[in-house]
Amino acid sequence: MATMHRPDFHALRNERKEPRRRNATRFRNEHLFPYINLEDLVKANNLLLFFHSRGRNQPHVFSSFDRKTYRLGLTCNAIQQSFLEGYTMMLNGQTSPKTYGRLLDWSVHAEAQDLIRIGIGDHPGEGLLTLEIQERILRFLT
Repeated sequence: MATMHRPDFHALRNERKEPRRRNATRFRNEHLFPYINLEDLVKANNLLLFFHSRGRNQPHVFSSFDRKTYRLGLTCNAIQQSFLEGYTMMLNGQTSPKTYGRLLDWSVHAEAQDLIRIGIGDHPGEGLLTLEIQERILRFLT
């Protein structure tokens, strides 16, 4: 766990571009979890609020937020995402374990490509990163 607030900015300042281009960054976690750090979580009630919100709500509630938090890491190449053409991953509004993270094939579901444009569906690479973040947060909570 990072010690300072916004560890992704700190990592960006302290690492040259070359390791990020080769997908060899030492700061992948800092870019995936910029809001999980000691400086913020030791403040009064922050850790309790984090436990309460993540423990009482289903993962789909946080999928949009979790997707937005690693944008800096994608932009500076500290995080590489997979690419899968022709599919949409469903996270938003999916409350069942059977439907959460489900892939929709564009050739079977004509509306699946439009779901990405309107912000309901995700590209599978982004969805996998979001699932990785959520899995590690749930492991942290248990």
